Amino acid sequence: KGKNKVDEKNKSEIKEESKKVAKKDFDFEEAKKILDKYILTGYTDLVYNNLSNDYKLVLAINKSKPTKNKTYTCKQLYGDACEKKDENQNYYTIEFKEGYFGAIDEKDSNDVYLYEDVLESYKKLFSDVSTLSKISVSVPEGGGEKIYAYSQKENLWKELSCECGGYYPNQAAKIIDSYIYNNELVIEFTYLEAMDNNLTQNFGEKIVASDIETSDYELSEDQIEDYIDTYMDKLNKYKLTFKIKNSNYLLENFEVIK
Repeated sequence: KGKNKVDEKNKSEIKEESKKVAKKDFDFEEAKKILDKYILTGYTDLVYNNLSNDYKLVLAINKSKPTKNKTYTCKQLYGDACEKKDENQNYYTIEFKEGYFGAIDEKDSNDVYLYEDVLESYKKLFSDVSTLSKISVSVPEGGGEKIYAYSQKENLWKELSCECGGYYPNQAAKIIDSYIYNNELVIEFTYLEAMDNNLTQNFGEKIVASDIETSDYELSEDQIEDYIDTYMDKLNKYKLTFKIKNSNYLLENFEVIK
């Protein structure tokens, strides 16, 4: 009886081991293409927003094809939340959530994003669809904000203007490692941004090098990539983990590797 128990245990361990798939290298160029699907304007967007549910929603809307076949007034979409700025114009401000405002010009674009289209985009990007919510949302992007206001009346989103400005620093990213293991794709990368004659990460939160000789506006992506190699030891690294489902890569987790 004791021997049978040992044999059964060994069989169980062998069975579990057989389920494991050997680590397989994944092409860096393909990994970079996948990484670039998850940014809005630059890599700081992904890093700064830390793959929050708000960021995931904005990204899914941004990747969706807008519907243009119907024109909506501000009142039709958002009711009493619309406040006209000038009686002679079709320009409104909207408090899309408490304390947060955006602007809409009815003469501008008719683009709206239907819930069912956004849901399909979400399914193609992320492993967990339960994090998708029917809410108005804004996230920092570039020198301003990306805002999509949700209309309960029409079950859709429309982009609002943040009425803000700024500039987006030149950036470059580099894949450090990419591989497939146990039906997951792992991509590790780092990046640099050139801001105010410094080399930084996360909108200047981490200063990697100060007072570089070349103006940040003049630095090319290739030059920033060279700086990545130079300062690699000082950079934060980031890890994306994807579930592989029907040959699709669905993002599951984002983490910082110090």
